[in-house]
Amino acid sequence: MNLGFSCSGLFTVLWAKQSEISLSWIFGFLVFGVIRAEMKGIPIARVLAPLLGPGILLFSFHMISDPATTPKTRSLRFAFGITVAAIDAVLRYHEIPSSPLFALLMTAAAVPFIRDYEEGKMAKVVPFPVVEKPALSKASGDA
Repeated sequence: MNLGFSCSGLFTVLWAKQSEISLSWIFGFLVFGVIRAEMKGIPIARVLAPLLGPGILLFSFHMISDPATTPKTRSLRFAFGITVAAIDAVLRYHEIPSSPLFALLMTAAAVPFIRDYEEGKMAKVVPFPVVEKPALSKASGDA
C-alpha cells in the first residue's frame, strides 16, 4: 500500500512541478534523522521509520507541496523543503507531537514575504524625513 501511495504521490508532485519541495523535505528528513539518532543514541531505523508511514507520505507529497502556499522559484522551493525538515527535526528532538504540521505552519507563514521577495516587492526601508526647525530669532529689544 505504501509503495502505491509513494508512486501516486511522486506522480502528483512531478505533474504539479513541485517535486523539489517533496524531495528536499525527504532528503532533509533523512539527514536530520541520522543526526538526531546519533545525538539521542537510538537506532537510525527507529528514527527513519516514520518516513514509510502513510501519514508522512501524505504530508510529503500532498501537503507540503501545495503550489498556493510555497515559493515560486526552484531554489527557494529547495530551501523551503529543507527548512521544514530542519524545524521538524528540532521539534522531533524535543518529542513534540505533529511536528511536521507545526514545521510547515511556521515555514508557510513566511511565504507571503518570500513571494514579495521573488516579485521584487520587498518593502524598502525609508529613513524618517529630517525636519529642520526654524531658527529662533531674538526679539529686537532683547539684548
